[in-house]
Formats: sequence, C-alpha cells, structure tokens
Amino acid sequence: MSDKERKYSQSEAKSGIKIDILPLIILSAVIVFIILGICYYLNYTIVTPHLIDIPIILFAFYYPKKGPVVAVLLSVVYILMVAVVTGFSDIEIIYAMGRAAIFVTIGTAVSLISARLNTEKKRYSSFFNSLSDTTYITTCTEDGEIGEIIECNDTTLINTGYSREELIGKPVSVLTTNIPPTLKDYHKDRRENCNPDSGIYVIETEHKKKDGTSCPVEMKIRSYSFDKKPVFIITARDISKRKNYENKLMLQAQFLESLIETIPIPFMYKDRNMRHIMCNNPLLVSLGMKKEDFIGKTAFEIYPPESAEEIHRMDLETMSSHMPVSKTIALPGSEGETRRILMNKMGVFSEDGEFNGVISVAQDITDLKKVKEDLRRSLEEKTILLQEVHHRVKNNLAIIIGFLTMQKILMDDEKCIEAITDAENRIYSLAAVHESIYLSENISEIDAQEHFENLVASILSAFSDDSGIMHSTDAGGCKLDIRQAIPASLIINEIITNSIKYAFKDRESGKISLKMFMDENHRYNMIISDDGIGIPADFDQSKSQTLGIRVINNIVRLQLKGDVTMKTGPSGTTWTISWK
Repeated sequence: MSDKERKYSQSEAKSGIKIDILPLIILSAVIVFIILGICYYLNYTIVTPHLIDIPIILFAFYYPKKGPVVAVLLSVVYILMVAVVTGFSDIEIIYAMGRAAIFVTIGTAVSLISARLNTEKKRYSSFFNSLSDTTYITTCTEDGEIGEIIECNDTTLINTGYSREELIGKPVSVLTTNIPPTLKDYHKDRRENCNPDSGIYVIETEHKKKDGTSCPVEMKIRSYSFDKKPVFIITARDISKRKNYENKLMLQAQFLESLIETIPIPFMYKDRNMRHIMCNNPLLVSLGMKKEDFIGKTAFEIYPPESAEEIHRMDLETMSSHMPVSKTIALPGSEGETRRILMNKMGVFSEDGEFNGVISVAQDITDLKKVKEDLRRSLEEKTILLQEVHHRVKNNLAIIIGFLTMQKILMDDEKCIEAITDAENRIYSLAAVHESIYLSENISEIDAQEHFENLVASILSAFSDDSGIMHSTDAGGCKLDIRQAIPASLIINEIITNSIKYAFKDRESGKISLKMFMDENHRYNMIISDDGIGIPADFDQSKSQTLGIRVINNIVRLQLKGDVTMKTGPSGTTWTISWK
C-alpha cells in the first residue's frame, strides 16, 4: 500500500471508516504555532517550543518521504516567529536555531523509521495478496468465537466477488455459515494467550459468493496473537476439482462394487498386509459368513491352518512372480463339508512395481469334478462297448472270409477262384478298418500310416506268387475316421489288386507306392502308383465296365464326394484320388 492509500487502525478496520490525516496535521501545526506565539509573548519559552515536535512527528510518520522537508520548513517558520516575537533577540534566535536542529533531526529519524515500516508493510501486503488461497483475518470474541473480518487478500475479493469495503468489518457469516460449534471449546483455553503454535482447525464447508453461488472449500482456522489481542487467520482453499474427483472415484467405487456383486463366483481382494478389504456376496454364501466377520481378517483367521497355509503360499508366489497363480485347494463349505475350490490369484502392483494387494477369484468345482468323473467313467464304458462292436464285426467278416476260403478250395474254375479271392480281399479291407479302430486308443479315428501299411502287406500276401513286389507307404501323418477309412481301404484294395494282376506280367519284381497328404485347401490327396507295364493307351477309365474300375469310380464319387484321375505309360500307372 502507498502513503496515499487508506490506512486502518484496528478500530478503523472494524468500522471500515477512511480518515484523511493531512488536515489534522496542518490544524495541529497551526494550533502549536499559536500556542508558541502566546507563550513567547508571555515569556514561557523553556518547554513549550517542543510542542512543534507534534506536527513534525505526525507528518514524518504518515508522509516519510516529505517529513524532513516539512521539518525544515516548520523549523524555519519557528525561527522567524521567535525573531519577530522577541524583537530579534540574538540569544533567543540562537536557542531557536538549536531547537530547530533538534526538530529536523527528529523529523528525519521518524521519516526513516516510518519508511522502514512502510517497506515492511508493503512486503507483508505483497505476500498476503500473492497467496493463491482465499485468506482473511478476523477478530476473536470474548467467548472465543470468530468475530468480524478485519483484513483480506486480493484472492478473497476475486474468488467471492465482493469488494474490500463489503467485507471489512462484516461478520464471517457473509462468506460462510458453517462454522462448527466446537470452535468455542477448541479455542477456549487460548483466548488469553494465542500464539502461532496453538494449532490449526480444519473443516470442509462452502464459501458463498456475492452472486449467490457457492463452492466447496477446505477451511483452515488458526489462532494468532496480534497487538496482544487474539485473532483468527482463516485460509479457504477451493476444493471443487478435488470434490469432483472424489465424486468420480465414489461413482467408480460404486460401479466396481456393483460389478463385483454381479460376478456369480466368489471374489475377494486383499491389501498389502494380506487382510481382506473387499468381497462379494457369493463368497460369503459359500463360506456361510457375514461380511463383518470376513473383512479385515487374514486367511489364517478364516480358514483351517492347512488351507490358510496353501492360500498364503499362492499369495507369496503371485507377489514374487508378478504372474497369475491357479491351484485347486480344499476349503470348508457353509455346512462344514469339504469343497474342492479352483483358486485363481493375481497380484496388484503400482506403476513403480510396488505391491498393493492380491485379487482372488474362486470357483467351486466339487460338483464339476463329480460330473467329470461320471462322464469319464461313462465314456470308458462306451469306448469299451464300441471297441467290442468293432471287434465282433471284424470277427464276423473274418468268418465270412473263412467261408469264402473254404469254398475256393473246393472249386476248380480259375475265374471263380479269382472272383472269390477278389471278394476276400474286399471283405478283408473292411475288416482291417474295424480291426484298426478296435486296436486304436481313439475309436473316433485311426492312424492312416499304420493302417495302410498293414492293409497293403495283407493284400500282397494274398498273392503268394508275387512276393517279389516291393511296397512303400507314406500317409503324411493323416488321421481318418471310419467314414473315410472304409472307402479309402476299398480303393487301395482295388488299385493294388489290379497292379498285382496286370502291371507285373512276366516280371518277378516290381514296386508299388502309396502316398497321402492334406493340401492347403484341407483336401486329402492319395496317390497310388506302380512301375509296371501300364495300361493300353486306348483305355478309358470313365467308360470301363470292369468291376474293379467301377468300384473305384463309384466309391470316390458317391461316398467320398471326390475326384479320381489316372495316368499311365510304359513306366507305370499312377492313380490320384482327392476328397474333402
């Protein structure tokens, strides 16, 4: 504040009255000189000259920059007055000049002191007004309550919309009405001797603005001693943003709590001290506990020692590994029975990697394990039954083959014997599939490699005269179900039988190869080739009336819904069959 700004004494601050001191100082100077003139006229000159110190000190105090100049002027006026009144007495003029020197010294000293005080006052005012929080000072009533506002900073005026004149001298209820009644008791023992170490009272309330709106604030009230009188320094910080964040956090917490309650399986959360601080109703139901009996307790206070120790080991494991942990443990149920619980745990960590707690999700799998065991037992029984069915089918086909073999022995016609042999091979192809399924661990599919190797070897062994024919099989790791294995086996039987009969005439050796793979379109491709003499060039596979060729074409197109092609030449014949 500058010298020309208003100045408040304590009473002025309470009343808010502005006083102009300059006229009073001039009036005091005039009165002093009148008194001095009278005293000099009456010859009273010992003490009365020092009355002039009054206007000099007043002017130097309130106007320090001009104080020394005014002191000089008043001293000159004083010397001239003495000279006139005393008839220019040399001794009186000398005395007057000595006193004038004292007047000037006093004026200069007071000006310096006042300037220093004003500098400190400006520093205080600058600091006070630079505070970002609403800050004001109030009086303290006789019974220790907050009284009237005696000072406020510029932030107060900005935040509330009031002018200084509208606040100074007014009760604090202008800004807020929510001053706690306990404030009287809080400050009762401090009314007589308030000091900066007497403590701070913190409350949350609302500040009223001039436009009728309000905003939430955190108010800090501190008692202080000013001029040996107690005052309150009140700082109010706008906490609107914090309140908004708190409201958002509260809504998120409510949403999270609702979300957790909707989870149909038990859920719990432990803090860093391994105490449960959150859970849902399914967990309490499964344990037969109330929430107040669960929250705040550790696993060792809730579960049996063995179960609690296992849970604690899982907590430590996820805490050290930063990875989820899943185990099946035994826990007591709501009726005291033992339940099998699949416990999943995951540690919760801050961005800095600091451990904050553990989230646990538990699922009662007791009934699930029982159902799983029943299904496993039932599946084993059905598997055994199906294997027995395939075994019986294979045996029945073997009996049919045996009948055909006996019939063949009794026959002399080579064509009939050949037809019966072909029928035996076809039936064996069917029986081989059932045998592979019977011997397989998985009755839904068979390994093509092993099955085809056995099938080809069996077909070759049926023609003892052709034992010099070599064969190779590469099924490419393919698996076939029974709907694919039977048609594929019949096709292999027909093609290899034809190769043995016709491809190696007048030859003691030959080679037959079988390859199978699945292409990028997930189609099976089976390639059967021999290095025999080939088929005549005018042979049309699609128009052939031989039984073997017709069987191949019909099986590929009608059962496998696939395609078949044949390439032949002097170096042999190759059949390519593909299906989805």
